[in-house]
Amino acid sequence: MVKKDSLNPDTTTNEEIEKYGRIIHRSQEDNKYIVEVPALDGCIGVGDTVGEAMDNADKAICRWIELAKGIGRAIPDADDMGCWKF
Repeated sequence: MVKKDSLNPDTTTNEEIEKYGRIIHRSQEDNKYIVEVPALDGCIGVGDTVGEAMDNADKAICRWIELAKGIGRAIPDADDMGCWKF
């Protein structure tokens, strides 16, 4: 298992982050915005605003990719689900 401290989001490029589609919805329970990244299993960002949720999703994508690299897992290609890409 890779320690969280060993992850370096600085090595993931904007190009790698931006290629993944996202689905944005709002939680009815707590009025938080949730951004899902379907191509990366379990990768989400949550925030009080769409911008905050998107920023958190970008960070989650970085961490997902860095963790996958650290454990030798293949990085999925960008999804082709017809989702809006931001």
